[in-house]
Parts: sequence; C-alpha cells; structure tokens
Amino acid sequence: MTKEQINSVLDRVRNWSPARQEDAALMLLAMEAQNCASYRLSDDERADIEAALEELARDEVASDKDVAEVFNRFRR
Repeated sequence: MTKEQINSVLDRVRNWSPARQEDAALMLLAMEAQNCASYRLSDDERADIEAALEELARDEVASDKDVAEVFNRFRR
C-alpha cells in the first residue's frame, strides 16, 4: 500500500462517526503496540534454538547441494 493510499483511507476515517474513529484508533494503537513488544521464548523454543546452535558448532549442517536437492524434489 502506498502512502497516498494510506492517507486516502485516513481522510475517509476522519469522516466516520466519533465512536467509529475511536474504534479505528484503538485498533491501530494495539497493532503498533504489538510491534514494540518483546517476544518471550517458550522453554521448548529456547531448547530448540540451543540444540540448533550446538549442531552448528559441531558443523552438522546440510550442504548447499543437499538443500537444493530437497527443494528440487518438492518443486516437481
């Protein structure tokens, strides 16, 4: 969406009833707050990340060729 399209929508919102404008503002504020919130890992997510980092440290990673073969298999 372009800035012009966003401005156009906001101009239309300004013509809505005050109650509807408040609803729109509260929704936008909630969306903005989601972008600022820190994400907290679950214990399972943290364990998965730690296991993956350990695999990297042991150089247990797929080669570019291996990855390409898997993707090619699913593209057929």
